[in-house]
Amino acid sequence: MDFDPQKNYYEILGVSEDATTEEIKKAFKKAAIQHHPDKKWGDKEKFQAVNEAHGILSDESKRQQYDAYRKGGFGGFGWGAGGFGGFGGADFGGFSAGWFDIGDLMGGLFGWGGGRRRQVGGEDIQVRLTIDFAESYHGVKKTIKYTRKIFDDKAKKETCPTCQGRGVINQQAQTPFGVMQVQNACPDCDGIGEIYTRDSKRIGNGGLIDSTETLEVEIPIGIKDDVFLKYGGMGHMGPGGQHPGDLYIKIAIKDMGSYTREGDDLYLKQEISLFDAVLGGKLTIDHPEGKLTISIPKGTQPHEKIKISGRGFGRKGLLSHRGDLYIIPRITIPKKLSKDQERLWKELQQQG
Repeated sequence: MDFDPQKNYYEILGVSEDATTEEIKKAFKKAAIQHHPDKKWGDKEKFQAVNEAHGILSDESKRQQYDAYRKGGFGGFGWGAGGFGGFGGADFGGFSAGWFDIGDLMGGLFGWGGGRRRQVGGEDIQVRLTIDFAESYHGVKKTIKYTRKIFDDKAKKETCPTCQGRGVINQQAQTPFGVMQVQNACPDCDGIGEIYTRDSKRIGNGGLIDSTETLEVEIPIGIKDDVFLKYGGMGHMGPGGQHPGDLYIKIAIKDMGSYTREGDDLYLKQEISLFDAVLGGKLTIDHPEGKLTISIPKGTQPHEKIKISGRGFGRKGLLSHRGDLYIIPRITIPKKLSKDQERLWKELQQQG
């Protein structure tokens, strides 16, 4: 058994028990992003839980088996403590014939193909886009290309002759109950119910073909690393042109060098001389806005932050928020002094 019947996977994902495949998919993505352990607010256990829940509920066969257990499961069919051993105590609820259409029931219990016509939307697509530190600071427009499945609008649609458009076929199967008739997805149309052709040639996968798409992506000012940008309806189409999935662009920011980021604030560890720390001085640094000259206050202490307001991430403007830049000094002690420098330090020492 691939699942734990004691767990409520629907509750873990925050969906109802009659949720569609698309609703389950969207709930999983939202929860996975929320609890991802790479995030500061991530929760590894919750992330693993939503992964487990999605793995069961997104698989039709596993979901049917899981639902069967939760709603009385095998006990609901009268299987008592004898379990499967000879099916002792089994009550078939009045079934007297060894030949009947059990369809989805057997699919749910034994993992056989489902008896439903396949109705699925398109899959989502994830694309990784790398930008540099300055581009994340200022915002930028990027053009990307990616490939997705689209429906061939010149394709000719015909009802599948094998299943007569039902998407399923009846088959005989030997079961512990005897020979029964079960329904499986039609192998000729993959459960869609239609066949698609163009110029007398079969187009598989529900009439879908590859298409290279070009998209201009606008990266907002101050975007963070590992953030997803969502473009609805720009993923793969579903078989037969069913509603498409979404496109997710994952932003990756190149090495920020000596800078680190906390919220919208920037931090930079910078070496300064002992003389500048004591007497004050000037420091020039590289910044996304260009060269910045920083004033070092007299008497600066080791690791005492020097704040430069409004030089962090964010937008300029009266009502806009802008982070700050903090210089964290690392005071260097000179190994050698000139005679004049040594004399001055001794005089300072005597006066101190």
